This record gives sequence, structure tokens and C-alpha cells, in this order.
Amino acid sequence: MKFRGIIIIVVIAVSIFLLIRIIVQNFVIDGPSMNPNLADNQWILVNKVVYRLHPPERGDIIVFNSSYSVGPKVLIKRVIGLPGETVKVEGGEVYIDDKLLDESSYLSMPTVKRPGTWKLGDGEYFVMGDNRPSSSDSRFWADPVDQSNIIGRAWLRIWPFSEWGLAPNYRPVLVE
Repeated sequence: MKFRGIIIIVVIAVSIFLLIRIIVQNFVIDGPSMNPNLADNQWILVNKVVYRLHPPERGDIIVFNSSYSVGPKVLIKRVIGLPGETVKVEGGEVYIDDKLLDESSYLSMPTVKRPGTWKLGDGEYFVMGDNRPSSSDSRFWADPVDQSNIIGRAWLRIWPFSEWGLAPNYRPVLVE
């Protein structure tokens, strides 16, 4: 009878573990591209089901599989441009469909590198790191991030414990 109880407890524990892995995933920040909002070697939990309920929104910090041959295979960046939009970087500012994007809630420096204009197709997202001078992002890649490559949205900072709290998924506004 004791053996049966142990088996039931193990099956329940494994089931709970697998269920949690379907819903959330841990991720370690690698590099300075999301400073000052997320730091190198900081641990976060990623919500993997949120985008089954609705598409990514501007300002979401996403973790995604990189389709680029250089660098890490899984990256973290902030969503700037949404499907069907035109993103323009000019004069240290970001414009979405010719409207200024106010990013003052999470940026401490202007977007000075790699001016240009990018037109997004269906299911394509333009992403940038918060530390614009030290971020390899959509400004430098041949293709935007495809929705099929998105793993989930940064949800919770868990390490170091002194930084514990919700991930900084701010909502920038378009200025008319």
C-alpha cells in the first residue's frame, strides 16, 4: 500500500511539473541589450500561453527563437512594430506609420544607430532592445521576427531576488 501511495505522489508531481513547463519557461538574460530594464544574467519567467489568447502588443518584451546564424538561438527584445505597420528610425526617434513613438517610459537614450524604414507583413514583428546602442535587433537583421518563432512574453523577474517582480512590459504611445 505504501508503494502505491509513493507512485501516486510521483505521478502527480511529474504531471504538475509538465503542466507548468507548458505554461511557463525560465529564461536567463544574456547580454546588455535590454538594460536598464532587464540586466545581464537576470532570470525571468516567460508566459508561453498568452499569445494563444491574443497577439503580441507594442511594448511587450518577448522571448523568441532566432532565425539568424550569428549569436544566441533564443533572444529577448521589446515589440516595437506590429504586422502591417511601417517602422521608421530617423533622427534618434522611432516612427510607426509616420507617428512618433513615445518610449520615454522605458528608454533612457535615443535610438541613434541604423536609421531606416521597414514595412512589416502579416505575422511579422519589429523588435528592439532597450539599450539601443548595444542591441542587435530588427534594425540589423534581414527579416523581422515571425510570430511562429515567438516563445512567449516576459512575465516575472525571479533572480536576483532583490529584482523580483513583474517584467517591465510598458505600453508606449503613438504621438499624433
